[in-house]
Order: sequence, then structure tokens, then C-alpha cells
Amino acid sequence: MAKPTAADFDRMFGSKFLSKDDVGEERIKTVINDITLEQVREKDGATKNKFVVHFDDLDKALVLNNTNANTLKDALGKEASHWIGARVIIYVDNSVVFNNIRGGVRLQVLTPKTTKKSGPASTDPDMMNDAIQF
Repeated sequence: MAKPTAADFDRMFGSKFLSKDDVGEERIKTVINDITLEQVREKDGATKNKFVVHFDDLDKALVLNNTNANTLKDALGKEASHWIGARVIIYVDNSVVFNNIRGGVRLQVLTPKTTKKSGPASTDPDMMNDAIQF
């Protein structure tokens, strides 16, 4: 039987939300598979509704802060349901300092915002006839 590791301890007793310690030096490529609105406990003990992003292949979800929410909104729009299926990279930005703690979890969106093309696209061969009538 294997001895428990520090990672096992964190999984069992740590936060259910993703933190900079979980990400470390990695750049984790993953896909957003759900967005929920959850009551999250603040450091002062109060609770607040926050967007929580869930990912493929990760046990922990990410509570969105303003920076990450704006990153998703700018790339994918305000409609959170449109974020599902987006490919992202999760990483730690060590230039961030908040409450005297260096490093913050950041998202980079790999799936670009889609834009609608003007007019219908057709692959019908009859519609692709470029012959000019004289």
C-alpha cells in the first residue's frame, strides 16, 4: 500500500477550488465544461455569489475574480453558457500581488470568439457556378 503524499493531503483536506499552489509552474491546457453560480465564503467569513468555472480533467474548479471574468467576457462574450467548450490555459502570473501574496491564477483563452459571416455560406455546386451569361 502506497504512502500518502502532500498532493493526497491537499486533495483530501485542501480547498475544493483551484489555487496558485495547485497550478504551480505548469501551464495547464484544458476545456471549460461548466459554469455555476455558487455561494463562496470570503476571508472575512461572509458568503458571496460568484461564478465558478469547471474544467475537463481537473478535480478543482476556479472561482472567477474580476480579471479572469473579464478575460472570458472579452474573448467569449458576457453569456456564460457560451464559455462552455472553450479551450483555455490556466497558469500563475507571478507579477500579481494581492493582500501581500504574490502570484495569481490566470486564464488564457485559446478558442477565439466566433464572428458571423455576412450572408449564407453554401457548398451546393449549383450555387458555385461562376459562369457569366452573355
